[in-house]
Amino acid sequence: MVEFDDDVKAKVLKQVEFYFSDSNLPKDKFLKQQVDSHPEGYVDLSLIVSFARMRDLLKLGGARPEDIADDVVTTVADVLRQSKALTVSESGFQVKRATPLPSAKEAARAVDSRSLYVRPFPMTATLDDIQNFFLENGIEYNAVRVRRHVRSKDFKGSLFLECTSPQESDRVMTLKLEYEGAPLRFEKKQAYLARKIAERKAKSAATGQQEQLTLAMLEEMDSDCEIPALTEINRNVDLAAVAAGQQQQQSSIMTLLPATGVPMGVVTSGSNADVVLVTGATGGVGKRVVQRLLQKGRVVRALVRDVNKAKQLLGNLPVVPGAVLQLIAADITQKQTLLPEMFDGVREVISCSAVKVQPKEGDTPDRQKYYQGIKFYDPEIIENTPEAVEYRGIQNLLDVVKERIGFEDGKVILSPTDADSADRWGALDDVVMGGVSESSMVFDRTGGEGGAAVLVFRGIVRTENSGGFVSVRCKNFQPVLDLSAYEGIQLRVKGNGLRYKMIIRSDTNWDGIGYCRSFDTTDGEWQDIFLPFSEFIPTFRARTLRDGTTLNPASVASVQLMLSKFEYDGELNPKFKTGFMELPIASIKGYLKKPVAPKFIHVSSAGVTRPNRPGINVDQEPPAVKLNDALGGLLTYKLAGEDAIRQSGVPYAVVRPCALTEEPAGAPLEIAQGDNIKGKISREDVADLCVSLLNQPSAVGLTFEIKSTIPFSQPWQGADSAAAGSRDWGSELSAAGLKRGVTGKTVNGVYTGKEPESEALKKQTATV
Repeated sequence: MVEFDDDVKAKVLKQVEFYFSDSNLPKDKFLKQQVDSHPEGYVDLSLIVSFARMRDLLKLGGARPEDIADDVVTTVADVLRQSKALTVSESGFQVKRATPLPSAKEAARAVDSRSLYVRPFPMTATLDDIQNFFLENGIEYNAVRVRRHVRSKDFKGSLFLECTSPQESDRVMTLKLEYEGAPLRFEKKQAYLARKIAERKAKSAATGQQEQLTLAMLEEMDSDCEIPALTEINRNVDLAAVAAGQQQQQSSIMTLLPATGVPMGVVTSGSNADVVLVTGATGGVGKRVVQRLLQKGRVVRALVRDVNKAKQLLGNLPVVPGAVLQLIAADITQKQTLLPEMFDGVREVISCSAVKVQPKEGDTPDRQKYYQGIKFYDPEIIENTPEAVEYRGIQNLLDVVKERIGFEDGKVILSPTDADSADRWGALDDVVMGGVSESSMVFDRTGGEGGAAVLVFRGIVRTENSGGFVSVRCKNFQPVLDLSAYEGIQLRVKGNGLRYKMIIRSDTNWDGIGYCRSFDTTDGEWQDIFLPFSEFIPTFRARTLRDGTTLNPASVASVQLMLSKFEYDGELNPKFKTGFMELPIASIKGYLKKPVAPKFIHVSSAGVTRPNRPGINVDQEPPAVKLNDALGGLLTYKLAGEDAIRQSGVPYAVVRPCALTEEPAGAPLEIAQGDNIKGKISREDVADLCVSLLNQPSAVGLTFEIKSTIPFSQPWQGADSAAAGSRDWGSELSAAGLKRGVTGKTVNGVYTGKEPESEALKKQTATV
């Protein structure tokens, strides 16, 4: 006879009890059908054992019901006889529930009352890992339901935990648990569903719609809520719940300063917010960056791993009117901790995160040896690896902020990528009103500038039968586009001297409010048309709405181009003509406010390109270069992080300071490129530079090194405070003659020096 060890027995018992439980059986259509087909509700145990989870537990491979040996079934039956929730038949080959199944409504309500929504978990975590974690922490549960993406089926990093009772779920809510270093957040499932429904209703209300939670939306949330309970939630949740939902969502963001909370009139979230995110905010440079931003009246969101430490270091910083300091507890090395709501309203980033280095002999609690920066101590990496922080962490950070801060070249909305591009557009002409005009969007493979592909808005405009307009509208974006990082819409077109309208819709309705902006074109010339979102006016069927409605760029559902006889409110278009028309379009995209300044400022390190550079004398280099391999490739991964930023498309500036010290600001400086300078620089100066770069358009795309000209062995006592605080960074950067694209890297065995990397590559190619 087959024997199971105690661990397998316990798992088998729990799994089969789950199959027949109130929480699973009402939703398991296949198993419910098997139960209903037997007059007493029995199901063959060979079928149960053939379920995937049971096969895994019993190591049965791909066995089918007919392949299951009788001794396996008999052994499973012996295990199940211990259950109070199950009844095994006299033959030992069938099993059923011990009690009748309650109604679907009762079951759903009971399950929801004891269930929690839990996050974040690593995307790589397995169900076994998570179940063992809960068991090890003394949590009594009936089921763990991981949430998966509808299409890919990949784990979302969150789950529903069904506890054994509402009382147990209340107890679990009070626990402070971490999974792989990330603090877990617990929320009642009913509260989670109510919050989600409230958010959907609020979004619908903004567009004048009324929306009930549907099965499709339910799939989107990966909820296992039964329909009767769902109907009840829909009925009980109204728009008054929106505030509670928003409050719950904001729970991951804590306002530290001012102590009285966010001042009235200061926007910290949504499309009108202008938040600066600072990572590594409790480090030597990071805390100074936070201080300077608050002095400038900015809304600052500090990403920290240790909230208590952040409160101690940052909680007493002075704030001017309008300044706000918020904290978010996360770790850039753990992507699952970077929750989307944490970055709501973020428009700029100053990245000061760095791997933690300390003397091998140890350091003081406030890291005095590390921060002094003058005397050399034999260093070692502690906590996370350079790869995790300097490279993977930067990639994780970019992934969550790049869409929020925007791309330097704009966010492409529609472009002529292939012949199918035109199929995304449909004609909406005056025929809907009885007219006879006609138009379409066509793809022209060679009709653009330099023979490039274009889309062509083409048609014939007639005014018979009270007509007089042609238009094309794109299919609704799924999901709607969030263009809140951008200033407006940019079109690249070849004009024909006519005046057109760009129409944006913020909802998916066919005939709702359209936000319009007219624009003129120059005949025969390619031109860029810039249409600020602030200049779009709300209209309905060419009539202006004067109720204060404004375009929300965070919700762009579709765009439309129109040539019409009329402007608005019956006024005629002064640049309209009938007959054949065509407007070649190279691109439609969101554009950043001009001039574009750096929106992602990263503090790296001098020396990142020197390991393995041909001809370099390592013995004459700073310790970090000599010890690069011993320190886990510290500089190598810093360079990889830089490359990730340079390739991301966001407007950036990379600052490479030499050895950082605690000396005062204001020392004379040298700013250079090519990664050759050595020396020291005050953290005060680096922080001041980083904040200044947010307003330096000429610094976009720059990577440069910086140091003090004061010898390393000579302490800098500091200039007078007025001089130190009045440094003209724009002039100093300009005087340095910095070039965009210079990295100082070695490419194909050749050091690129102070030459832009792309130019160096072209020269290499030309000489081959």
